[in-house]
Amino acid sequence: MTTKQLSRDELLQQAHEAEVEERALLDQLNNIPSRVAEAKRAAESRFRVMNMKRLSGESTDEPVLDFSEAQSILDSEEEIKREAKAAGITKLRAYAALHRHDAEQHRATFDSLGEPLESLELQAKRVNNDLRAVRNARMTANKKHEQAWVTAQEYERAAAYAENASDPIRRM
Repeated sequence: MTTKQLSRDELLQQAHEAEVEERALLDQLNNIPSRVAEAKRAAESRFRVMNMKRLSGESTDEPVLDFSEAQSILDSEEEIKREAKAAGITKLRAYAALHRHDAEQHRATFDSLGEPLESLELQAKRVNNDLRAVRNARMTANKKHEQAWVTAQEYERAAAYAENASDPIRRM
């Protein structure tokens, strides 16, 4: 791979091209036995034709069974295997680069959300502290309200008692 920063689409295209190349080479590799058999049949057929011409007197050449084409196909098998392996490695590296690119994008997204998240968490703490302070103030106000109400009722009872009593009001 190059040191140039590639886009996700370019990386995906490279991986796809490497995969197509690998498949083509593997198909060639899989077709070698049938191509060898076909080359052998063609050589045997040429031999029979040459033999028929010699027997009929059309040719004086000695028929030769030539399997060189089949042998060259067999000899190409190792080269095709090496090329297929190289294409497979290229494909794997291209997919690795693609997934590294995706990981970098996800990391960048993750990192970019970190600061707003910290800010929101800080805001949430402040809101929770404000809520706690408001609840405490409300509970305090409610207790003071109840206490003032009880005190008011006590004074009301004391006033009612004083109205009915013949003695002067004492300090409470």
